[in-house]
Amino acid sequence: MSFATVAEYEAKYGAVEDEGVLQVWLDDATTMLTAHLGSSYDPKDEAQAAALRVVCRDMVHRAFASAAPGIGVQSVSASANGFSESYTYANSTGDLYLTKAERLMLGLGNQDVRWMEPYLQEELGDEGDES
Repeated sequence: MSFATVAEYEAKYGAVEDEGVLQVWLDDATTMLTAHLGSSYDPKDEAQAAALRVVCRDMVHRAFASAAPGIGVQSVSASANGFSESYTYANSTGDLYLTKAERLMLGLGNQDVRWMEPYLQEELGDEGDES
């Protein structure tokens, strides 16, 4: 089951022609997000589920829109007498990816500093100072 549904996607971005293809994109995004989260994924966490729904839907839109003609174009260049026209696509390969804001929303990439004592005091032979 995907983190976002076709209906949720269409509610935000409008209807699509082929809902089957959209569902595959949503499934792929869900697989990718699950892999990124690893053990921090909690299916019972409603706040995390809401964030995953938003991120899944938005990352699919970036990839799905790049495949549609005229959508996802970042810049257009044209000439006159030389008959030249050029398009630059924002996501020309249609990759699923997370933005920095989405990573922060999901708690990915945050650094965490911890300390642990590698040995028990008994193993070191120091029973403590008994003065």
